[in-house]
Amino acid sequence: MDNIIQHMREAGRPVLDYQDWSVYSSTAPDLLRSIETISKQVWRIQTHSTRELGARAVELTAPLTAVRAQLEVPHDEEALLQAARTVWAVRQTLLAFMRAHRL
Repeated sequence: MDNIIQHMREAGRPVLDYQDWSVYSSTAPDLLRSIETISKQVWRIQTHSTRELGARAVELTAPLTAVRAQLEVPHDEEALLQAARTVWAVRQTLLAFMRAHRL
């Protein structure tokens, strides 16, 4: 990642924060697809690891239930941004969890 940033700076390109880009460019269907992908990852953890790790993965992704419900009804731009931030945070937390447990 550091090499990529260095090359971007050398080429005069702006360095973008991927989180900001992801949050501000997300649409409701994008977020619903991300939630579905995360749900599939959690299912794999539940079926291919210990019960404790599966339960922990479910706990980490619990906020997505409310986000999904929020996206399935009419919402404003601020609600969409908040939902995108939540999905991003949950995704990053789950990835860190998977790395820590080598899943």
